[in-house]
Amino acid sequence: MGARAGIVVTGTEVLTGRVQDRNGPWLADRLLELGVELGHITL
Repeated sequence: MGARAGIVVTGTEVLTGRVQDRNGPWLADRLLELGVELGHITL
């Protein structure tokens, strides 16, 4: 069984919708490159 991860995105600007989350998808891509399965991204 390989590694599995989840991402929790925080920050008032993201949670209020003022800016779009770009860190979560970026981190998901890096984890995939390392062979880590992404379970979910939570805002």
